[in-house]
Amino acid sequence: MFITVCLNPVLQKTLCLSALQENQVNRLSCHQLDASGKGVNVSRILSLLGAGVVHLTQSGGGFHFIFREFLKKEKFRSILVPSGAELRFCYTILTDRGSATEIVEEGRKVKPDTGKKILSEYQKLLVPGRAVVISGTRAPGFRDDIFPLMVKLAVKKKCCIILDYRGRDLIDSLQYKPHFVKINLQEFAATFLEYDVKENFSPAGVVKKIKQILPEIYNKYGTRFILTGGSRNIIFFDGKACREYRPRKITPVNTVGCGDAFTAGFIFEYMRSENFFLSVKTAEKCAGKNALCLRPGCF
Repeated sequence: MFITVCLNPVLQKTLCLSALQENQVNRLSCHQLDASGKGVNVSRILSLLGAGVVHLTQSGGGFHFIFREFLKKEKFRSILVPSGAELRFCYTILTDRGSATEIVEEGRKVKPDTGKKILSEYQKLLVPGRAVVISGTRAPGFRDDIFPLMVKLAVKKKCCIILDYRGRDLIDSLQYKPHFVKINLQEFAATFLEYDVKENFSPAGVVKKIKQILPEIYNKYGTRFILTGGSRNIIFFDGKACREYRPRKITPVNTVGCGDAFTAGFIFEYMRSENFFLSVKTAEKCAGKNALCLRPGCF
């Protein structure tokens, strides 16, 4: 059984057109609406791999019922804590030229008691030996330490934990020694190197520094990192050395959800085989398959 947690869910609108022209009427060739967010995407991939999954999230507002009905059609169980916060939308604009533009709404503030209810449901799910995946940002209104607290509770219950979030939340979570962190190169650079990801990001200049820091983090916390970068090499520390793995070259349809597919593939394989390198290979395959689908978090 896998437990997935996301505190900032979305309704994802995917829009397809021949080319995006500013100051013009753009007519779509296709469009699609899905329940999404990192936690939903991870859950969907895990269920497609044959795993049992419980997804814990929050929802509210006028679009809550649409979100709930979407989740009812999935092959995993969902626990939706009422939050009073209107669901946000994210938009992916895909063109025939191969471009993909993402427009992301900020999360709305949840009611003050939402965090307490989330933690109550979360603790009921924690059973020794289960895997816990916590991913995405937290919506406004949650206590600042809710993610570190979730990691602490899971460690206490002897669960296997993988995290996919960045910044202060991640730094504060490391003290409780999560097993794995899977983020992308930009997120790692912004979190640990104070790199401004809004500028043009050149990973070549920071890879050397990253390879110095990963063993230090492992020696201090016992946490192994896997860093993805789209078509760039995957960088990871397996507990002995920093290594790289080259992803296959593909022509993507939609890259939204690829990182989540990677996370799902990794933890699914690791819980099955406890083979770190094989888990990276399985994760890369899942991400590649996701990139060939229009729907995020799918293959």
